[in-house]
Amino acid sequence: MNVSKEALRAQYGGCAPPATYAGKIAEQIRRMAEYRNAKTILMMPSPLLFQARINCLLDGKVLLMPSPALKSGFYRVKPFSIPFPDLAHGTSLKGITLFGRKVQGQQLQKIEIDLALTGCVALDQKGQRLGEGTGFFDLSMGLLGTIGSITEKTLIGCVADALQVSQDDLVCDPWDVPIDFMVQLDGETSFARVKTIPSVIWDALSKKQIRKIEPLWQLYCELFPLDNEDVQVEQEASSPWSRSKDGKG
Repeated sequence: MNVSKEALRAQYGGCAPPATYAGKIAEQIRRMAEYRNAKTILMMPSPLLFQARINCLLDGKVLLMPSPALKSGFYRVKPFSIPFPDLAHGTSLKGITLFGRKVQGQQLQKIEIDLALTGCVALDQKGQRLGEGTGFFDLSMGLLGTIGSITEKTLIGCVADALQVSQDDLVCDPWDVPIDFMVQLDGETSFARVKTIPSVIWDALSKKQIRKIEPLWQLYCELFPLDNEDVQVEQEASSPWSRSKDGKG
């Protein structure tokens, strides 16, 4: 019998390591080959990834983060671009919009993400992840996969505790993104997931939801021409996904 996601969140809520373990988690991530080999890393604003985001820049890697609620898309921070005293704030959900560079359209398409890291509420033995219910990680991955920034080579990891691993298969939806490995305080657990590229499932989103997220709306307008001529004209003039008429993009 399948247990609903809401029931699972209630069951596993509070099982994640406290944010005070962010330093230890970050050091564990630093030991991993997946991290050492990565040049560009997508990190979600999980408190457990607080120190890992700082380390990412200190270790000479490019950090990509979503904006609050993904509303204005993604922000990129190059290594050593934030003054050391501002690193903590600059890699936070609010600070990233001040210290990072907003990327969209063709700029975002050119970014190749080697590693994506997030948190979770629970996992199962197959690497299926249960999030907090906002859907922003899955939607971020779907958007980035649709434009080609996420590929079959992109590794996906999740920071968690053994207490968060379910022995039973978790309920999953078509848009849920499985992971390759789990990072724990004392090591790493790998999962043999089927290698698929996430993509946006447009039918699962309302027009209102799509409009609220800038890069999602821009991509939607590009892929699905609208009937409203005024919106079409505006999209043709401002879309960051389209090349300009002079071919310079």
